[in-house]
Amino acid sequence: MKTEKTKIRLNKYFMVLSLSFIVFLIIAALYNGFPQFRAFETASLDFRYKLKTFFEKDLLKIRKNSIYNRIAIAAIDDNSILDNGGWPFDRKVWADTLNTLSDSPNVPDLTFFDIVFTDPSRNPESDKAMKEAFKNFKGTLGEDIILDIIPGINVTELNKGSEESLETMTNFIISHCLDYNSPRIRALRRFEINYTNQIAITPYPIVSPLLEELPGYLGFIGAANIESREKSSRADPSIPFILPAIFKVKDNNGNYSVTNIYYPSIVLAIVIKELHADISDVLAGNHELIIKNALYNGRRIDFKIPVDENYNMNINYKSGPGTSYIKIIPFEKIATTTLPPDCILFVGMYSRKGSRDLYQSPFGEMYGVEHLCYAIGTILSRDFLYEVPDWVNLAFILLLTLSVGLLTARGLRITIGAGAPLAILLPVAAGSVLFQFNIIIATLIPIMSGILAILSVQIYMLFTEEKEKSFIKTTFSSYLNPKLVDILIQNPERIQLGGEDKEVTVLFSAIKNLHDLTGGMGAKDLIGFLNEYFSMMTDIVMETSGTLDKYIGDSVMAFWGAPVDNPGHAFNACNAGLKMLEKVHIFNKGRQEKGLDPIILYIGINTGIIIVGNVGSESQKNYTAIGDSVNLASRLKGLNKFYHTQAVISEFTYDKIKDRVVARELDLTRVKGKLKPVRIYELLDFTE
Repeated sequence: MKTEKTKIRLNKYFMVLSLSFIVFLIIAALYNGFPQFRAFETASLDFRYKLKTFFEKDLLKIRKNSIYNRIAIAAIDDNSILDNGGWPFDRKVWADTLNTLSDSPNVPDLTFFDIVFTDPSRNPESDKAMKEAFKNFKGTLGEDIILDIIPGINVTELNKGSEESLETMTNFIISHCLDYNSPRIRALRRFEINYTNQIAITPYPIVSPLLEELPGYLGFIGAANIESREKSSRADPSIPFILPAIFKVKDNNGNYSVTNIYYPSIVLAIVIKELHADISDVLAGNHELIIKNALYNGRRIDFKIPVDENYNMNINYKSGPGTSYIKIIPFEKIATTTLPPDCILFVGMYSRKGSRDLYQSPFGEMYGVEHLCYAIGTILSRDFLYEVPDWVNLAFILLLTLSVGLLTARGLRITIGAGAPLAILLPVAAGSVLFQFNIIIATLIPIMSGILAILSVQIYMLFTEEKEKSFIKTTFSSYLNPKLVDILIQNPERIQLGGEDKEVTVLFSAIKNLHDLTGGMGAKDLIGFLNEYFSMMTDIVMETSGTLDKYIGDSVMAFWGAPVDNPGHAFNACNAGLKMLEKVHIFNKGRQEKGLDPIILYIGINTGIIIVGNVGSESQKNYTAIGDSVNLASRLKGLNKFYHTQAVISEFTYDKIKDRVVARELDLTRVKGKLKPVRIYELLDFTE
């Protein structure tokens, strides 16, 4: 029987695990096949950023890394635009600003203009003044170049399609590309990354270079591209470090073809300068970018930057936009403001009137120049974020989904108390705690998987186990304590309805003088008398956690220890027997006051291994107990008339409770159906 019960339980959990695994497969397919699905992580990552900022800034009051004390932004805000005659500024403004900075006692260590000067202005004299200021600037200047795509054209498809369509697309791209040998592009060559391997990054066919003379006055150049949430499947904006640009090249026959040229991002260009390295020192490794022979904290090292397969890096934002974490100086006050020592100065747009250079961050919209500052801070403080590999995320989701499914299979109480909290709180706790150590693990997607597992398993349980619970309630509610029925409903594995061998204690009770008591009664009075008597006996059986088996004439049959296990079944049965005698004694006082004869009750109790289960026809079954031990209890009940007693128990029952009862040994007797004599005792009272 135990084997059958185990088989049923294993089948149930096999189905639960199968359902949970199917849920995992669906989530895994969405996770791997739909980048948009991963965007669900954005909301949870925003929360983790805010939580980390709260701990570091407000709770623990951790001092910010020294690199952020060196970074400042000259913000071109609304007032700056008004004070300088509108946007774009006359280039004489830039000339005056550079000259003022160059003449100040603390010239910035690096100055980066997040303003692109691609074409001559309407005022040649202003252009000339700006170029002269660039040329004579005492510090190191940098500029960005614009790399862009052709709307509606996917240049990564150049290696696909028919030969005719490829030629058409190539010719279309060539018509938009600049000539690699043109003077303005040749001026950028010393800033190229000499990288011969092909990188699986979308190249940019549109390049807007600087005025021809400017690159000669600059210490670094790079692209200021930022991968926004709208364009990327990543959780937050990231910085691409290597960007391929497409140029057309004419061969000796005068025919054009296209070629990829790699440029650094402006962030990488600034980092190279800060580490006193050269563009030629950059190596692209496996999920890392290496700057060879970099000077960091006074030592020459190979400086490594963790990146993804597209050479993008997550930015570790430390605060929201416009906060004091990064020093922001209005552009019109830059000449009168004392800059930090060894300042890295960013000159960039900080107004919606002049530009839409805004990207989402974990703290809301942030101007592009702030994104760049936090990217520089992330690298130079080596405060990198590390995303766990996809297989770790999938393993985490799988284990969580299976665990939640198994807990849900234990019932609604376990689901509410453990399954649901595990599905929600564990991913939140893991994601939040690990993020304090700069580790990004999936959080919201595991929650989704866990909740789907709960719903799936609950639906399965509803359709498969609700019938079983209804059957148990119908079967047992009439002859089992309601509390025990609830136990069976919540734990149906405790019962084997097909029959099983169990050690139980059986009690038979009967009225000795029923004929004398009811001889003059009519049918109505007789039924009323028996109903009152059986109600008293049944209540006692229920109170002592017994199972009412049946009424046989004037007899009551009950047993303890099934279907719910009860280690104290012998004591409970004897307790029920003594309570029955006490109840009848009280009942008899009332009868005697009415001049009626008292009830004389005979009880027999025996403990042994019996078969319990559903017995009967296909249409009508009863949960009952059968076997020699049941017959012995019935025989003991009848022995009371020979020994002038009211409650006889067998040696098998006595041995289990002899330290707790007062009993008198009666005899060693052989009852009908038994070859071996059985020692019997009169049950008198409890020692307690």
